[in-house]
Amino acid sequence: MNRAVFPAIALACGTAAEAQTVACDGFETYAIGQVESGANGSAGAGLDDGNGWAGPYNVSNAIKSLVRIEDRTASQVNYSQGEIRIDGGNRALRFYDVANGSFAVRRPLGTIFHAAAAETLWFSVLFRTNAASPLANQDFIQIGFDDNPNPASGNPRVSIGANTTSAAFPAPFKFFCRSTTAVSASAFAEDAPIAAAATYFLVASVRPNDAGAYDTVCLFVNPTSQDAPGPPSATVTLDSGLASLSHIFIRTSGLDNGDAYVLDEWRVARDYASVVLSLQHALRILPASLPGGFPTLRWPAALPGAVLETSADLAPASWAEIPGPFPIIGGEREHPITPDPGNPRGFFRLRR
Repeated sequence: MNRAVFPAIALACGTAAEAQTVACDGFETYAIGQVESGANGSAGAGLDDGNGWAGPYNVSNAIKSLVRIEDRTASQVNYSQGEIRIDGGNRALRFYDVANGSFAVRRPLGTIFHAAAAETLWFSVLFRTNAASPLANQDFIQIGFDDNPNPASGNPRVSIGANTTSAAFPAPFKFFCRSTTAVSASAFAEDAPIAAAATYFLVASVRPNDAGAYDTVCLFVNPTSQDAPGPPSATVTLDSGLASLSHIFIRTSGLDNGDAYVLDEWRVARDYASVVLSLQHALRILPASLPGGFPTLRWPAALPGAVLETSADLAPASWAEIPGPFPIIGGEREHPITPDPGNPRGFFRLRR
């Protein structure tokens, strides 16, 4: 059996492991219904859960009834290829019918990425296509980042998405990556055209240049390795003018009655391993929140097949599984650590 193991974290070290995941949402904690409350054309309150966000979802008021959390119990949005398995669970985000907006959905990140600090942003999402053929019209779905909640026309300046490759029909429907808001700055994936009623796993990186601006967007369609994404499916390099990334956007156009696109399990992180739910960087220690309290272990609840183990001395035969169940807090499993006075050191790891 293939056993992947995360290097041990020692309780005695006294510092938290660096958290590479910045924000995530699997939509599992939400009730079925609108992402933002209220009737179309009115203000409302957006859903506000997941982990690592600075505020709730904001849906364009004109289409609030068409952007919803849906029940996927009977048809989960899952991805499994090679070493990667992403389970979408029983809830997902769905765009119905003419859910067109620029912006359609936006949300602030709890952590801002800075180009001057050479911080690369990694992003992943499960993308489920329309059950009807998406080639019938020029559907456009864009997911991207910008440095403020109100970029021009709601158009994020670094992004990935799906669109037809030409204004002439019929035209292939493919994934793209883009830097700046210029349509001509799109690079389309060379993979086969997007299929109807199919689930894709999209991974992207946004890298800065030496001048302190984000300029390179790489898209990886359906990666299979937990260690490295391999060659990108598409790459574009063009100065976006962005020195920081603080908000995520979804922008839609060309959707018609009967269209339905589903997004699930999205993650924003500092490295590739975190967005593909590798064991690398998955386990972290949170220091005690109160004087005299105890530290807490956390790891992504969506991490498939992960087992928490402990050891007193790192000897190969000394590892023992810690039985659950473990409570889920903000999309992560949690295990409080109570130190043993007779053994001042403890090591912990994830295995599958």
